[in-house]
Formats: sequence, C-alpha cells, structure tokens
Amino acid sequence: MTQNGRARRDEIGARQVVVPMNFRIISSYLGLVATLMGVAMLLCVPWAIPYWDGGANELRGVYALVKSSLISFAVGLAFILLSRNTTRREPFLREAMAGVGLCWFLAIILGAMPFLLANVQRDVGEPIGICDAIFESASGLTTTGGTIFGELEDPELLPKTILFWRGQTHFIGGLGIICLFVLFMGQGGAVGGKAILKVEHIFSENMPFSKMRQVAKSLLSVYLALCLGCILWLIACGASLYDALYHSFSVVSLGGFSSHNASVAYFSADPNVNGPMVETGLILFMILSGTNFFLLYWVALRKPQKLFRDFEWRLFITALFMTAAISTCSGYFKGDFQAPRGATVAETTEIARDALEGSEPDQRTADVATSADDGVDGAPKVRAKFGAVAIRLVSAFRSSLFHTTSLATGAGLIADQYELWNSTSVILLLSLMFMGACSGSTAGGVKVYRVWLAFSSLAREAERRYRPSLVRVTKVNGEFVARETSNAAIRYIVAFAGLILLTTLVVVSIEPDHAWRSYDHYSMEKVVDLGTGTLAMFANVGAAFGEFGSQGNYGGLTNLTKLIFSWAMVVGRLEIWCVLALFSPRFWSNR
Repeated sequence: MTQNGRARRDEIGARQVVVPMNFRIISSYLGLVATLMGVAMLLCVPWAIPYWDGGANELRGVYALVKSSLISFAVGLAFILLSRNTTRREPFLREAMAGVGLCWFLAIILGAMPFLLANVQRDVGEPIGICDAIFESASGLTTTGGTIFGELEDPELLPKTILFWRGQTHFIGGLGIICLFVLFMGQGGAVGGKAILKVEHIFSENMPFSKMRQVAKSLLSVYLALCLGCILWLIACGASLYDALYHSFSVVSLGGFSSHNASVAYFSADPNVNGPMVETGLILFMILSGTNFFLLYWVALRKPQKLFRDFEWRLFITALFMTAAISTCSGYFKGDFQAPRGATVAETTEIARDALEGSEPDQRTADVATSADDGVDGAPKVRAKFGAVAIRLVSAFRSSLFHTTSLATGAGLIADQYELWNSTSVILLLSLMFMGACSGSTAGGVKVYRVWLAFSSLAREAERRYRPSLVRVTKVNGEFVARETSNAAIRYIVAFAGLILLTTLVVVSIEPDHAWRSYDHYSMEKVVDLGTGTLAMFANVGAAFGEFGSQGNYGGLTNLTKLIFSWAMVVGRLEIWCVLALFSPRFWSNR
C-alpha cells in the first residue's frame, strides 16, 4: 500500500492515527468559491440596460455589484495564493467537511455585500443592516427563501439588478456550490470529488458513475435542463423573461424567492398571464426538483422504470396527493378556498366564518372566484350549479396541491393564504415541511427515506417486544438496509427535532413581545410563529405561519435572531453534522 493509501485508511478510522489537516487544500476551495461568486455578480449587471427597463436607480446597483465582484476576486486570489505548493491535492473526509462548511460561510458573507453596498431598503424608510444582508444572502444560497424585504417592486428601494442577484443566489446554491467546482478540480479529482459530494449529501453508495467529475457534470445537466424547461413554460404562459428566469431559479432550486410582493399570486392577478397554467407548471417542476436527480438522469437515458420503481419517490408522490386531497375536502367545506386571491386577512377570515355558519359568500367573492376559474381569453362562465362546484373543486385541489408541494419540497412559493386554512390542513403542511422530499434532490427537511426507515425501525422494535426470536429486516428497492443505517436515520431525525426545539426556546427568549401584543393569547401566538419559523429555517422552506406566513416576512426580527436563523439555514442545508463539526475543538485538533 502506498503512503497516501495508508494515510487514507488512517483517516477513515482503520487505525487510530489522525492525519494533519491540510489547510492549503481548504484555501484552494475557498479561493475557487470566491472567484465563482465574483463572476456570478457580474452576470446581473446587464439588467441595468434600458432595453431591459433599467433606469437611473440601477446605477448604484451596478456599482455595488462591480465593487462586490472585485472584492470577491481579491479574496479568491488571496486564498489561491495561500494554497500554492501544497504536497497533496486530494482531500480526506475531514478536510472535505471543513472546506464545504467554510465555503458556505464565505459565500454567504460575499453574497451579502451587494445588498449593503447598494444601500437598499427592506421597506420604506428602513435601510438594510449587516444582519439583514447576511440573512438574505444565507436564505438565497441555502435555498431557504425566507426574506427580510417587505417591498420588492420599488426600484428606488431595491434596484432591479440587486433584486436579480437575490434570485440568482438560489441558482448558485441550488445544486450546491461545492458540486459546481468539482467540475474544475484537476488531476486526482475523483477521490476528492467523492469526498466533497458525500459531505454535500449528493453522493450515495450506489453511484452509477465511476468518475466524480462526470457525476457533477450529469447532475448539473439535469439541473440546467429543469431550469430551461421551467423558463420556457413560464414564458409560454405570458410571464416576462425577467420573471421567468427569476422564478425558474426559485422552483428548480426549491428556494422560494419571488420578484413580486405577492409571489406566485401575482400571476393570477395579471390579465396577460395564464395564472392557473403557471401554477400547474410550477407544481410539475417542484415535484421534479424534489425527485432524486439520479433518477431523473436515468429518465433522460430512457430508463423511466428506475423512477417509477423507486420506493422513496412513490412514497413521496403518495404523500403529496393524499395531503392535497385531504386539504381540499376539509378546506372546501370550511371556506378555505372561497376568498378571492389577494383578499386581506380580515376578508378571508370573514368568508371562512360565513362558510362555517352556512352562509353564502358575498357577490363580489363569488364573482371573483368564478371568473378566476373560468379560464382565459373570455371563456364562457359555467352557469350550472354542478359545473360551478366542479370548477371550484378543481381550483381548490390545485391550490392545495400547489402549497402542499411547495412546503414539502421546500420551494416556499405562495399563491394563497395557506396559513389561514383549517387546522387539519395546517398540521399536514407542518408535517410535510419536517419530512421534506427525496434524498439526492435540492429539497430540505429530513427526507422521505429517513422518515420511512425510522418508522420501519420503530415498528420492528415494537414487534420484537412480543416476538423476541423473530428476525426481520428492512428492504428498500429490493435491497437490504443495514440496522446501522436505520439507526442513523433515527439519530438524525432526533437531532433535527432537538435543534428546532432548542433554537425555538432561544429565539422566543430573545424576541420582544410587541409584535404579538395585538393577539388575545399573544404568548401562544409568539411561540407558534417562532416555532414554525424555526422549522422553516432548518427545513430550508422559508415560508412559515403567522407573522412569517404569506403576507409577512422576517424583517422585524432582532439582529441576533436573524444571525441565529442564518446559522440554522446552513445547518439544515448541510444536514447538521458538517456544520456542528466545525464548532468542535477536536475536529480541528491533530491529536
């Protein structure tokens, strides 16, 4: 065995010898990420051209992007110079973990600079601060989608170029920053790429490729194909190129940022856009983005049977449609879908109350709801009562499926006031936020695979109590699953839930009560809002409930809470262990 091979065995624990961490390798990763961030910032500058409706307000946006890009290039050059003359180019697992974690934190800091240098305002008369910029950058790069901005459509507050940078952070972080620069690794990149993709939770033991650069290239091809398909769909529905690009970045990365205050509901109010078709298409692309990308690659190779036979994907689809069906049935008779799009909270609550009491909605609501569902291009209204009910049911199911898919996959896009739905629907949505989508996708949460393994393991333990001699194993996709894998899934879910509970306790103690004083039971409202907000951060969903629902944002939180939530986003994006390891002294020790 070669010296490098023996060192690698020592690193993974075959012998109790710790290989010294090579900080020059980590510096090379930091330098490459900083350079990529600088290039990405310059790609936002063309939106300042008058041809793209750029105005005088875009000059400060351009200056901010160029300055931030130059700073990123300078930081990247400094790290690249520090990485010279290294004796080893292949990272071991510990170096890969350090590189991945530090690269994410560096990217967040660099990504916050355009917001600060452009002097944007998160709302009228409320200039953005350092913690605000870090929160927005972290939310974009981790594809969480929670925002501190209350006004997105005023170029005097937020230039169009900076707004596009905000959306482009989703595209950068969607597949994982590290996966992108695996493509640029030099000789010997296969071993290092494998370690990096494993830390990014993109690699699996059943990898269908032999070279890691080919893996990254294939994943990136799937990612770009989904983006292109989503862009073309939105343009065909009547959306502008700017909105099509922006929302495709959000959908395919499962982020949640929108270029409009009303998010996807904006398209339903625009007479030039086919709102129902936009929502239908986004549902499809959110489901595809929540699917394991390797399965999509096999579909591209004309082997769709691998997708339809995958147990996790079938369980994921079943959970989505069952939840949507239950939400539709329970919500339809409780008035959840009778309010027109864009109605205020008070109007929506009043309509729901009338429905529960058996009253008919007012004529304005009925007209708007009916006309919104009658189609486009002046299609005739369906006057028959049965037809009207059928149309409303279809609209209700579309809204249920849209928000079920959006919150389950972590996309966090909004088309209705889902937080005002009945309690059954809210509990189901919270459960899906916690579970997430498929492994190997851009989704957050604990993943469907882990949830299934945890429940299967618990069921076996219960059966073992009255059948101690019985030996039962778990099989997924025809393969046996080791007990250690099931135990690891349980440990992850417990750690995930524990971090949510602990973080909720901290932020509830930090946040003042004034934002919730208007409620009768403000203490409970505060706990629920901050608890679901914390879940949204760790699950990389962004959209939550209450103050952080469809008509709220995170801008009113204290600076300390924003930093804690920024940390929570990175923890959720890298699935806990990588980030927590960075805070352990033993991780950095060579003893």
